[in-house]
Amino acid sequence: MIFRLSQVLNAKVKAGALEALPLHENPLLDWSAHSFPVGRSNFILVSNTGSLLSAVVSGKAVTNVTSFRERAFGGIRECLTALGHESLTRTLLADDNGPVRFAKTLNRSVSGSMNELVKIAEFCIREGELTLPEVGDRLNDTLLSALAAGGSHGYGKPREAFRVMVGGSVPSAPRSEAGDRHLGHEQPPPD
Repeated sequence: MIFRLSQVLNAKVKAGALEALPLHENPLLDWSAHSFPVGRSNFILVSNTGSLLSAVVSGKAVTNVTSFRERAFGGIRECLTALGHESLTRTLLADDNGPVRFAKTLNRSVSGSMNELVKIAEFCIREGELTLPEVGDRLNDTLLSALAAGGSHGYGKPREAFRVMVGGSVPSAPRSEAGDRHLGHEQPPPD
C-alpha cells in the first residue's frame, strides 16, 4: 500500500524523506493524505489517489507513522463499509500492519482536487452539523473536473469514479496538450 503525504502531514508524522512513486499497480492500494486545521482542531483528509474517494478523520494525537496508519486505515475501512464495499476492507485492509510505503503526492491534479475537497470539508466541519463520516460522504458526491469521464470536459464524482475503478473498467478521458490527467494519471499526449 502507498500513502502519499502532504509536506505538512509528513512533518507531523515524521515518515522521513518522501520518494516520488508511480501510481500503485493496484489503484485500490494507493491513497493520498493531507492534514488541515479547523479552529483549534486538526483533521486529515484521506483520499484514494485514483478516484479521490475520501474519508475525513480526526488528526488529534496523530504524531507518528503508527498513529497515522491506525487513523487512516480506520477511516478508509469506515468509508468503504458505508459504501457497501465491506468485502474490500477484508481483502485490501486485512493486515493493518502490512507493508506501507510513504511517498510524495502523485501530481498537481490530485493535490489540487484534494485542496478543493479540504475547503469543502472545512466548511462542513465549521458548520458543526455533520459527523466526520457524513463530511466524507458529502465529499464523495462533490463534482471534480479531474474526474471527468467518457471524453467529457465536465466533472465526475469520487463515488462514481471509485465504483468504475472497482468494476475494473476505466472510461477513456480526453487528451490535451497537458496530457491525460484522468484519475490522476499523467501521460504525454499522442504525437
